[in-house]
Amino acid sequence: PELTHITCGFNRITLVSNEREERITLDTDILFKSETSQEGLGELAIMEVKQAEINRFSPFLHALEAYRFEHTPLGRRTSMSKYVVGTLLLNPNLAARTYRSTLKQIERLRKTLH
Repeated sequence: PELTHITCGFNRITLVSNEREERITLDTDILFKSETSQEGLGELAIMEVKQAEINRFSPFLHALEAYRFEHTPLGRRTSMSKYVVGTLLLNPNLAARTYRSTLKQIERLRKTLH
């Protein structure tokens, strides 16, 4: 089968703590494009915490935990690849059993924000 060529554009803010060897990235204005269509995540953002060594006592992770319980489902820990999400959004006929719950969550949040 032919592979789909997808580009993903976004704006990124990166916060760095050299002391804790931790980076936080916040991607906004996420837009996926193929040769024939495009699909964006609207006002949704993707936030990642990247650490040299896992530190569950990070002040930032604690702040996210407090936010998560106050504003469910925002802040929910979800593992996903931007490429996979883009592929599934641009090709809704693909079988996506593995990512179905993530896609449903994205769709719910997109509808909530509109």
